[in-house]
Amino acid sequence: MMHKNDLLGAGENLHQAALLPGSPKYLANLSASLASKIGKRRLAYLYLQEALATTDDPAQKEIITKKFKELFKGEAPVEME
Repeated sequence: MMHKNDLLGAGENLHQAALLPGSPKYLANLSASLASKIGKRRLAYLYLQEALATTDDPAQKEIITKKFKELFKGEAPVEME
């Protein structure tokens, strides 16, 4: 059951939606931002990594790459969940 303040669940739902064909380009970034906001940086990294691997859209790849740089300053997170 989803609760009003369930940012982890919301992020997961947004991530799943981001992987659907034709989904809005901002969803991958939003799911990663939510995960990072609640301290789940590794999960944010995985969300972005999966989104990057599943898109063929050059514009989307650029957006995701910018989000990687914004959240991780070019480095993968070392802390695990």
